[in-house]
Amino acid sequence: MSISNRRAIISTHVIAALFSASQLQPAIAQEAKDAKDAAKADAKSAEPTKIETITVTAKSGAYRQDEKGSASALAPTQASLDATQPQSIITREFIESSVAPTAEYSRVVNVAPSMSGDSANGPGLSETKTTMRGFSDDQYNITFDGIPWGDTNNPSHHSTSFFPASVIGGAVIERGPGNASNLGFATFGGSINLFSKKPRDEQAISLFGSAGTWNTSLIGASYESGRIANWNNATLQLNFQHLQSDGYLTLNDIKSDNLTAKLQFPVGNNSIFTGFTSVNRIKYTQPDNNKGPTLAQVALYGRNFSLNNDPASFNFAGYNHTDKATDFEYLRLQSSWDGGITTEAQIYTY
Repeated sequence: MSISNRRAIISTHVIAALFSASQLQPAIAQEAKDAKDAAKADAKSAEPTKIETITVTAKSGAYRQDEKGSASALAPTQASLDATQPQSIITREFIESSVAPTAEYSRVVNVAPSMSGDSANGPGLSETKTTMRGFSDDQYNITFDGIPWGDTNNPSHHSTSFFPASVIGGAVIERGPGNASNLGFATFGGSINLFSKKPRDEQAISLFGSAGTWNTSLIGASYESGRIANWNNATLQLNFQHLQSDGYLTLNDIKSDNLTAKLQFPVGNNSIFTGFTSVNRIKYTQPDNNKGPTLAQVALYGRNFSLNNDPASFNFAGYNHTDKATDFEYLRLQSSWDGGITTEAQIYTY
């Protein structure tokens, strides 16, 4: 091939290359522009999205009776921000909404964490022992309006002896030994603190009742005087209830009556006097053996076997009945003085 021909071929290749480059340049420029636009879009999407300002408000302070129906009021237990140990607060609202009318304090407090225990005969229909975070009934404290109570022979408690659910205004369960001001027989295991109902400002009369299986019935009435202007805005509360049932377990019948009264009387401008009494009369049949029937007895008589009518048997109902009369009273004077000083003087008996 001659030199002139090779030059012609080279010139042709150069022209073709330049033509190709001229054709690719717009495409490359377009790709660069697309990449730049995509980078801008990514940077814009990475910016935080601005939303409207949302303001959340809530009521301050502790639970009040006029907040019925709120989520806070219906919660099983509440807690205090000022507590120095694990604590659960149970309100009167919860007791009225979620606890069986026949119940007593053991059924009220069992909703709290670390509490366990139940009545095999039905809620409130037999003596029940409650366990608190592994401590048995005689290893923790129970108070009513700040007054510790229990058996005369040891620090245990009988759940049906005092305070049916209809007279309990609330409870505070303290899962700890508390501080030096905690009074009681066995505070090292914790404390169940029961409280009477707070008086209403307006007069009210309530009738209540319930009926259920095992011929269970409860009737009662409560009276609230409201603020009595002629008595220096004193208040009077009365509550009576009658309960009877055959019980779930065979021949474990129960019958009880409770009458409770509470008077609060302002004295001067800085003091208030409180008088409280609760009288309880109960008759029930319940075996001392709380381990339940044996497998052989369940096979013969059913799962609810407990007592029988055979005088020759250890399980004879006539050997296992109780007739008990109890009462609980206190007088208290609370005063507030200058400088934020408060005093409390009381006498009590049960």
